[in-house]
Amino acid sequence: MRLVGINVPDNKKIEIALTYVYGIGRVSAGKILANADVDPNKIAKTVNAEEINRIQSFMEKHYKTEGELRQVIKTNIRRLKDIKCYRGLRH
Repeated sequence: MRLVGINVPDNKKIEIALTYVYGIGRVSAGKILANADVDPNKIAKTVNAEEINRIQSFMEKHYKTEGELRQVIKTNIRRLKDIKCYRGLRH
C-alpha cells in the first residue's frame, strides 16, 4: 500500500502503518483515521481503495508530510543560521 509516495507495511495495523510517513505520529494517525472513518484496528492490507483515497485526501489537505515538511524545517533552520541566534549556531 502506498500513501503520499511512501510504502507502508501491509502486515501492521493501519494506525501504526501510517506512522511510517514522515510527519505523522500516533496521535496524528488516530485523528486521520477518525476523520476518514476508518477502523484503526484494521490490518493495512485489508484496507480497500476507497478508504485509502479518503485517508490520502485528508492527509494532503490538513498535514504537511514528507518533502514539503522537510523543506519547511530546512527553511526554518536556514533562517535561524542567518540571524545568527544560538539555536542557529548550534547547527
